[in-house]
Amino acid sequence: MSLQLLAIKEIFVNFLNSLLIMMKIFKKILFMLLQLKPQMLLSRSLEMNYLLL
Repeated sequence: MSLQLLAIKEIFVNFLNSLLIMMKIFKKILFMLLQLKPQMLLSRSLEMNYLLL
């Protein structure tokens, strides 16, 4: 029983660690996207205006 619990705990801890790493990577990507977004939005809106005219 205790071995099973240890295994489950190990899996859970590994899962949490991988989740944290994924969150960090996601934050980095999100930050990069937020930095890039203004230029992208500007060009997109200009394109849309050009298409609408």
